[in-house]
Amino acid sequence: MRQVRIALTLYDSNFLGGGNKFTADLAEALLSEGHQVALCTANKPVKGRCHETLLNINNVYSSTPFKKTGKAKLYSSTLLVAYALKRCIREFKPHLMINADSPPATFALTGGRSLTRIQYVHWPTELQSYKHSIPLELYRSLYWGLHYHALKKMDAVVCNSKFTQEITKIIWRNEVPSNKFHIIYPPVDVEKYLRSDIPKRRKLCYVGRLDPNKGIDMVIDAYQKIKQDVPSLELEIAGALNIGDVYTTAYYPKLMKRLEDLRDEKIKLKVNLKDEEIVEVYKSSMCFANFNPEEHFGICVIEAQAAGTVPVVARGGGQVETVKNGRTGFLVDDIDSMVKRLRQLFTDNNLYNRMSKNARKWSQNFSKNVFKSKWSRIIATTYNDKHLIQ
Repeated sequence: MRQVRIALTLYDSNFLGGGNKFTADLAEALLSEGHQVALCTANKPVKGRCHETLLNINNVYSSTPFKKTGKAKLYSSTLLVAYALKRCIREFKPHLMINADSPPATFALTGGRSLTRIQYVHWPTELQSYKHSIPLELYRSLYWGLHYHALKKMDAVVCNSKFTQEITKIIWRNEVPSNKFHIIYPPVDVEKYLRSDIPKRRKLCYVGRLDPNKGIDMVIDAYQKIKQDVPSLELEIAGALNIGDVYTTAYYPKLMKRLEDLRDEKIKLKVNLKDEEIVEVYKSSMCFANFNPEEHFGICVIEAQAAGTVPVVARGGGQVETVKNGRTGFLVDDIDSMVKRLRQLFTDNNLYNRMSKNARKWSQNFSKNVFKSKWSRIIATTYNDKHLIQ
């Protein structure tokens, strides 16, 4: 298809999370195809606080002079991004809009009826964490009206996993026809894990947000049990700590206190590492572990496999799709099964080498080239179909 102007929406560009990484990867893919890209966000990307690719986008529209707030996030995230998107529509004049990491209701407030609209779903808005009471539900009722109105106008809904799609289809069944749903997994730059040769150590790693829901404490428990059989075992925790994120900022001091009490020199905690440092953590580790049965996708699992680092993760969510149990990693149900599988991998070299090789090969299915190709097809189909109808 011909090159088009595409507006991407992202609530908070200065947040080190999966949604932001996805937006950065999508922008990179679109730019490499020759499309013009604009970023619509509550705040402009700041070097050192955002994913570097976002800094390569020349057309950035923010909600300045309005600023993001921690209050009424459902409304504020929508209103701030909508304000930026309206400016973008007026000045950049996009052909197509993709809600990369912002609520669907954003589109309900921006006009642009002739524009192609695509919603990317990391997890349905309805299932985010909210406090519930009669006054709060009344307060949100206007928002849900905007939300469902916007969904009816979508030309395509793209989900990050089959797990997410199955749930989203049920919730949005009255607004979005089944044939408008698609799945495109977030990508991993698998090639960067082949560029340097870092020897593996008897090391277990965790990489991801410092969120208690990720099962970091279970990983520490498993490490303590396994090191009795593998005295040289190390544990490295490479965590993302985001300013203003209530989950990570509340959990971080508790995690620090626990590690201080353990006084184990072979446990290392590193925060907000650079990309090349994270690659080194993966490549120098034999195994990766976390435990979140409701993980919507789990990009870290694919990154680990690309590095030949065998994942041992919860049996549930998108991880059932990203791990071939017994071939590229292990899916486990509790602390006992996690310890069992990790012990096998650290003590059976033949098993580990076979699964490490399988993991590297499997990760190619989630490469940036595959991601770019799938998005090119979705954009061409939805854009052309809409304009042929018109």
